[in-house]
Amino acid sequence: MKSDKDPFDWMPSVNRCQYVREWTSVKLAWNLSADWEEKMALHFRAAECDAHVRGE
Repeated sequence: MKSDKDPFDWMPSVNRCQYVREWTSVKLAWNLSADWEEKMALHFRAAECDAHVRGE
């Protein structure tokens, strides 16, 4: 079930940047923890979004 998975295990096929922003916002708003794999997945996805916005 996708609701049981974090961004390391599952990402939507579209709107990934929005998903990363919303996932991170919820984690911060509720002071939720993230394991190393989840942090790395979010970090790399966010970097991809930044590169896309800059046109790289």
